[in-house]
Amino acid sequence: MTLSQVIRVLSVVATLLFGLVFGPLVPMAGADTAAAQLKSATVKKTTLTYTFALQDTEDVGGIWLTVRERDNPDNVIVSGQDVDIHPIPGAFRDITRTAAGMPEGTAVCVSVVVWKYVHLGINDDPSPPSNQICTDPETTASQADLALQNIRGKQEPLAPETYAYLILVDNNSANDAKDVTVDISTSGVATLAADQGLVAPGWAAGGYSCATRPPVGGESSAMTCRGGTLKAKDHTNPAVMVTFNSAGFGTIHAQVSGGGDTTPGNNGTALTLQPVQKTG
Repeated sequence: MTLSQVIRVLSVVATLLFGLVFGPLVPMAGADTAAAQLKSATVKKTTLTYTFALQDTEDVGGIWLTVRERDNPDNVIVSGQDVDIHPIPGAFRDITRTAAGMPEGTAVCVSVVVWKYVHLGINDDPSPPSNQICTDPETTASQADLALQNIRGKQEPLAPETYAYLILVDNNSANDAKDVTVDISTSGVATLAADQGLVAPGWAAGGYSCATRPPVGGESSAMTCRGGTLKAKDHTNPAVMVTFNSAGFGTIHAQVSGGGDTTPGNNGTALTLQPVQKTG
């Protein structure tokens, strides 16, 4: 029995005893938004490999994995299986795990749920499920290896100023990558400039459609570019306009996903800079 399972059993027992002595507890409402984002999922023979990131790590008590048959969603292959991630990494860090026992040759859909300690650790409070990713083992031959490990641009920025930073995306495989998504965010004194018109043609040339999204956690701004394509063994370097609002530390974060990616461990990076106040 895993630590998460032991904690859950003790929580249930404690809740029942508390209810007998003091009356039933009033359940706390679950979180409004998913506390995890699923990045990728692939199946090779009977082994599922999946990658996700926690959006919020406060009071995390455990994570559940659910796998359903894609073409028959009522067939739950894995129901609430504990995911061992101790110690828990920081928010937005990629976590890659495997699960055995997938029906060979069967397309599956994967999601995860985060539950948190509430009532001083007596109850658990599940968040809504993450986004769902479906994968078909039959398409393995056309899967690609996307990589995003470098962001290039001005290394000694001034503030307040705006600069262009290149997001370097590679396709290391012998297969073309389609439906590629690049997620970019900032933190600290850095924000994505409101006007991205200067660099928009670079994204459009790769087939991407870009839009801002609400920042989460410690993000100061964010945007997602979807629908890109990248030929086998090719690379691209679209840019983003970043504004440094004041002196301090600012970070640009970038993550690539989709395209049938089989190696999620090389899909993200971050560039931290320390702008200085402009004088004169």
